[in-house]
Amino acid sequence: LVFWGVHLVFWGWCLGGGGGGIKFAEGWLNRPAQGHFWQEVSRQYGFLDVGYRHLLVLPLRRLSSWLYRVDGRVIDGIVNTAGVGTVVLAHIVSFADRLGIDGLVNGVAWLARRLGQLTRSVQTGRVQSYIATTVVVFLVILWWIL
Repeated sequence: LVFWGVHLVFWGWCLGGGGGGIKFAEGWLNRPAQGHFWQEVSRQYGFLDVGYRHLLVLPLRRLSSWLYRVDGRVIDGIVNTAGVGTVVLAHIVSFADRLGIDGLVNGVAWLARRLGQLTRSVQTGRVQSYIATTVVVFLVILWWIL
């Protein structure tokens, strides 16, 4: 684009009369117009405006219009789909966390509480009941082994 811009500025300067010492374009602009394009070119002082419009402005406007549509349809679609997908994934992970991780932690806490209640009923502070329990457990183990 820079090359074409410099090129158009140079030719516009030469053909528009800014060249001073350049003589090859003097007769060309004074020649009678041969058609609609040449009439417009001669009216625009050396086809700079027409050249800019046809070589830069119109293609860039078409490109920007196309990019606007691509952004609206493709890019925004991808971003919105990624956003919805992230929310759905977050709900799935939350559900799995609630049932899996929190369920495991709460289950261990419940088991510790129940075992604490069971051992609390066994611990009475009376030595005679401890000895009797030990003897019964020892006899059950002997019976099971033999």
